[in-house]
Amino acid sequence: MRGRERDRKDGGGEIQGRVPPSSPPSFLPSLPSSCRARIPPASYFRETCGDRYSQFDDAGFPLVDARGEALSKAVQKKLAKEWEQHKKAHAKLEGKEGV
Repeated sequence: MRGRERDRKDGGGEIQGRVPPSSPPSFLPSLPSSCRARIPPASYFRETCGDRYSQFDDAGFPLVDARGEALSKAVQKKLAKEWEQHKKAHAKLEGKEGV
């Protein structure tokens, strides 16, 4: 038996003696989507998770994390995807309120 096989209990799916990998930090706090949609896109990241980032560009997109390190391309891509979704939700909400 090697690796994970020797750590299995009764052949079931549960692995004993190992710590599961921690999940990556959530980019967004658990706010209801209706509350998040009301935040203007330019201040979205500052208001929802401003303590995680220290610098933002003119549009409000984070550039540097709280430790002073530039964001990795993977993190930028995830944030950009979330930001685009937020802009759509905000525009949809603005359309409903304007009617």
